[in-house]
Amino acid sequence: MANFHRVCSWLAQQFCDRAGPRSQVAIWNLRDGGLEAITKVFEGQVHLSIATPAQLMSTALTGQGIFERCGPMPSLRALGVLPQNDRMVLALSPEHNVNSFAELRKKRPPLKIAMSTNDGTNFIGYVASELLKAHGISDEEFKLWGGEYVTATRPEQAMALVMEGKADALLQEAIMTPCKTTPELPGWMLGPCLQDSGLLSKNHFHALTFLISSS
Repeated sequence: MANFHRVCSWLAQQFCDRAGPRSQVAIWNLRDGGLEAITKVFEGQVHLSIATPAQLMSTALTGQGIFERCGPMPSLRALGVLPQNDRMVLALSPEHNVNSFAELRKKRPPLKIAMSTNDGTNFIGYVASELLKAHGISDEEFKLWGGEYVTATRPEQAMALVMEGKADALLQEAIMTPCKTTPELPGWMLGPCLQDSGLLSKNHFHALTFLISSS
């Protein structure tokens, strides 16, 4: 989440440049995968939050999708969007010889996919699960193949699971760069997940959204 901290620092500096004497700004970190950043704004506990992917945020107004458990939050407003060229990407070990989702569905290998936890709070874990469903691979179907999800909260933690030999596939999005700890995966098939789907523009262009409550 290093990019989030950078953006928060920009905002904090600009606010302080314009604020009166004794003004203060605090930047709060979260334990979970992002959902709490939205609910805390709606509940009035914080004034502003940043969330990604931007395409999910409109469903917070109606309480749909990942926000179903929270209920509608109609007073939320987006102040702006900062584009970033993130993509949700699937990487497979070359031993599977899979080059497309069509081949993946046909071969049905018993993969161990490292991804973010889809625990109802993690936006990236939620999108990863929905992406597989969009390609005709439900959780139930995947487990029938002998497949298994190996999960962690953050992208670099999921990648570490691959490097430790606990997974042979990776379904993740951005890692802050340059990163000296970013490993190489020789021979792995790496590419945008949606090359054979029309959902690219809808679900998997990640952007930062600034949210505030109007109440």
